[in-house]
Amino acid sequence: MRQLLRSWPILGLLYLLSNGCADDVLPGSGSLTFSRDTVIFDTVFTTIGSVTRQFKVYNPQRDEVTISSIVLMGGQQSKYRLNVNGDPGSSFSNVKIRGGDSIFVFVDVTLDPNNQNDPIMVMDSIRFVTDGAEQFVHLAACGWDAIFQYPTQFIQPFGPVSIIDCNVVWTSAKPIVLYGYAVVDEGC
Repeated sequence: MRQLLRSWPILGLLYLLSNGCADDVLPGSGSLTFSRDTVIFDTVFTTIGSVTRQFKVYNPQRDEVTISSIVLMGGQQSKYRLNVNGDPGSSFSNVKIRGGDSIFVFVDVTLDPNNQNDPIMVMDSIRFVTDGAEQFVHLAACGWDAIFQYPTQFIQPFGPVSIIDCNVVWTSAKPIVLYGYAVVDEGC
């Protein structure tokens, strides 16, 4: 009898664990998970596109799920660009993800000059609608106007070179982006 009484807690625990393994999310409920909830771009110089960032959209369910819409909330006017699982655009419909699988979403941004010395924040978001449920991934980029110094000559062995005039004054008001090499003119 003592043996039987000692085994009850173990049997009870096994029963709870076996029932606790059942899915909390019902198939077809449309719940997605994301590798990140916010995609952040560090300082992006205006007029120059950013690096491409990516995140994954996971279907944690056993059954296939259909995302009825994926929309860049800023639409065609957004500074951001999307590529969802290989297709570029700002709006996508009926994107399917097999059970336990995922898709990639790629994002980049190009910001317009703002004629300011201070950086600005440009934000947007991507809305995912699955079975009527909305989920969002936020986008944030810090944009900054810069002074661009492009090469004016090709000098061996350096290659592309910008000759900086004696009268040029660079301040710390805006970043300065040099392409190639920069040299100060002779006699300055």
